[in-house]
Amino acid sequence: MNELKLTEYGNNASICFNVDNKSALRKLGFSFNQGVWAKVWEFDRYTDMIVTAADDKSYWRIDIIDSAGCQPYDYQRILETDPDNEYAKMVKMYVDSRMLLMKYNGLICGWELGDYV
Repeated sequence: MNELKLTEYGNNASICFNVDNKSALRKLGFSFNQGVWAKVWEFDRYTDMIVTAADDKSYWRIDIIDSAGCQPYDYQRILETDPDNEYAKMVKMYVDSRMLLMKYNGLICGWELGDYV
């Protein structure tokens, strides 16, 4: 079994983020401020998906945040230990849908449905 390589921010190192596609970034609602593209997708009042990427390509990251607790929400680890956790399954479906949206708009590559984010 291959060990998953992670970025310094804990994301799947196989994923690449394309900040050169400015029209897709704008189309999906990313904002640009001080050299960084950012987008917050609110799943519900408890969980957000935050995507940030430096315009100079020095970093990118995808965070799933428990906004009520102000901490990461690791739905993927939860599903490893409790595959029937309904809330974690809903968050996974939401995150997968946003990842597919970014993939089909040319913003990410190296990620397939079911891959670790």
